[in-house]
Order: sequence, then structure tokens, then C-alpha cells
Amino acid sequence: MSLRKVITAVLLTVAMCGVCVGQHRDPLTQTEAQQLRAASQAPERRVRLLLSFAADRLLAAERNGLHSSREKDLQTAARDLQDFTVLMDRLDAELAGSNAQGDTLQSALSTVLEGESGFARRLDEFQRLGTAQQRILGTPVQHAMAAVENSRNAVRLMLSREQQRNANPPIH
Repeated sequence: MSLRKVITAVLLTVAMCGVCVGQHRDPLTQTEAQQLRAASQAPERRVRLLLSFAADRLLAAERNGLHSSREKDLQTAARDLQDFTVLMDRLDAELAGSNAQGDTLQSALSTVLEGESGFARRLDEFQRLGTAQQRILGTPVQHAMAAVENSRNAVRLMLSREQQRNANPPIH
């Protein structure tokens, strides 16, 4: 391969990376982002909001993907599932940050764990899709399921630690 072809290939790759990075979008609506900002000093409220936003995205994915074989609907469902996954990751980051700051989130953690159990059951419904639907939704569903499972494990660990901390308060 000539040096010219190598340089052209590298430049095309760099250009495509720029296009991909430019396509990153925030899954939150303007209203949702404002609600999160308004709750900036209330970690438990932020957790509940993120859980609610994730539930909304999963509901949209179900509406668009479970009962349709139209490619446009399936693409929309795939985007909804990707947004759901990003929101689950944000939820985990919020929980980890609050936990690291020593915030008490036991009731929120229990709510999150219940919500995630429901998410897992609902995502299982996507496993029954036909081949055409699986072609478009298979990877986003797998990523969403992995995000839920990872989050459930992290929340269980945080909840266990918080329960231990409450059972054995530090002596001053």
C-alpha cells in the first residue's frame, strides 16, 4: 500500500470519528435536564428522577419495538433503548457519587432496586422478538440488559454497605 493511500485512509478514519462524536446526543429533554438541575442539592430526588426518565425511555422502546416490524419504529425503539442505557449509566454514576459523599440513600436504593427488577422483566420481553426485529434491536437490548444487571449488582452492594453502616454506627 502506498504512503498516499495510508494517509488517505487515516484522514478518512479521523474524519469519520469526528462525525461519530458529533452525533452524540443527550438523552434528556430540556425539561428533564431542568428538573435535574433544580434537584442538584437533593441526591435522592435526582436518583428518583433518573429512574423515572429511564422508565419513560423503556416504555417508549416497548411501544415502538415490541408490536411493530416497521423499520422506522424499530430504529426509534433502538434509540430509546440506547437512551435508556445511558440513563442507567447516569443513575449509577449519581448513586456512586452520592454514596462516596456519604449521603444516606437507603430508601432510594430500595426504590432503584425494585425499579431495576421491573426493567429486567420488561427487557426479557424483547427476547421473544422475531428475526427482523432482533436484527435491529438485539444489540441495544443486550446493552440495556447488561446496564440493568450491572446497576442491580452495584445497588445491592451499596444497600448492603448502607445497612451495615446503620447496624454498626461509628462511635464518636
